[in-house]
Amino acid sequence: MANYVFRDEERKNVLYANNVNKEDKSTRFYCPNPICEAYMFICGLDGSSSAYFRATHKEHGHIEGCSFRVSNNFNSERHDETSFDFEKAMQALLEPIKQIKKSKKTNLHKAGTPNKTVIRTIRQIYDMCKAHKCSDTYNGLQIGRMLLDDRSFYMYQKGIFGYKLIEAKVSGYFYDTNNQTITLCTPRKDEKYKLLLKFSDKELFLKMREKLFNNRDKIVLVSGNWLQSELSNTFITSINSKRQYHIIMK
Repeated sequence: MANYVFRDEERKNVLYANNVNKEDKSTRFYCPNPICEAYMFICGLDGSSSAYFRATHKEHGHIEGCSFRVSNNFNSERHDETSFDFEKAMQALLEPIKQIKKSKKTNLHKAGTPNKTVIRTIRQIYDMCKAHKCSDTYNGLQIGRMLLDDRSFYMYQKGIFGYKLIEAKVSGYFYDTNNQTITLCTPRKDEKYKLLLKFSDKELFLKMREKLFNNRDKIVLVSGNWLQSELSNTFITSINSKRQYHIIMK
């Protein structure tokens, strides 16, 4: 499922779902994933729901692991873009839950406009980013500077630094119980970088380890304030809250 596709195989002529016409209903479009040859068609054009693109032909579906085969519930009309602050949203995800409960005076988010909400959760931010090209912007910040995935990896040739949301995967032996660390890889296609997740809370470490054990083939989202580690092509962040990661089941 996608909020945008391409009209051409070279992926140069983009088409967003909110710009489709009835004439586009039976047209085959191209998946935003450049290595996926799924046949994408417009859906929801005549119904009450918002239009979106989906691979409706089983014989021409998404390749294994394509992130555009998962559901995307982002609807720009429901969210207040002007009140979104990516860095503050990341900071809120990184705070331990107990600390947030005690900090009643801390306002990490703007309230948004009437009838609209500000995206806050890791899945909401991810869906928003996947609904746009990585060169697009959301409230002035480029999508690729918020989400590192297969599309935006070219922006990270010098490494991963600062607040980022990352689309990652499990690869091989991924945890160290003695040091309470979990290692993931990104981007999912090439595994160029390793992501070292450092836990101070043992219970939080064990819970994430168990979830990853049972979902090795799934897309893993992880947010953090990233730094270069002592290891080559490895970047580290502290995991303080379960809100910092999310495993996409469908």
